[in-house]
Amino acid sequence: DNLEGKYPWWTGVELGKAGSPIKIEAFLSFTCPDCADHWTNVFQPLIAKYGDRVSFIHQPFALPYQPFSYDATQAAFAVYRLTNNDTKAWTEWSNSMFKNQNIVYNSFDLTTRAMWTTFASWAEPFGLSTQQVINAMNGTITSANYDAWYSARFARQRTLPGAPTFIINGWLPFDLDLGSWTVAQWSQWIDANYPDKL
Repeated sequence: DNLEGKYPWWTGVELGKAGSPIKIEAFLSFTCPDCADHWTNVFQPLIAKYGDRVSFIHQPFALPYQPFSYDATQAAFAVYRLTNNDTKAWTEWSNSMFKNQNIVYNSFDLTTRAMWTTFASWAEPFGLSTQQVINAMNGTITSANYDAWYSARFARQRTLPGAPTFIINGWLPFDLDLGSWTVAQWSQWIDANYPDKL
């Protein structure tokens, strides 16, 4: 079942050069420690180095076995939509989420409302109130809820093994352990395989 055929408008969040012949999709969960490491130490440096030539797409992948993973994805999309799809707001909110990820794993006594309030408070630098973000997250027919649902379904329909997972130009290279690659390894691979497109 091809989700791209069902929802051709679903593209994830473009953080690089839209329309580039080189497209790297990063499927990352906001509550996954390995994903936090990749976002900070690999994905962001790659965007800084190649973002004007390569399409880098963040595909949030809420994992059902991680606490508040879906809620964090809802919050991210609420901020994104409330800021008119501002990729800077998306990136900075994501930075806050990944940096403070440990609160999710120390959240035994926190209610969903308390966690939502924390997630929403990270949007204040973009001129959004905590309540605005919570309102955008609340309910089953909100854009943020749909976005979170579609993004998770998009990843699962592509039979991804988990997160972090990377897809290059629609290709899922199981023979390459991309989840462990450093910036230097990514750079070497990009330069070697796409010299005429950079």
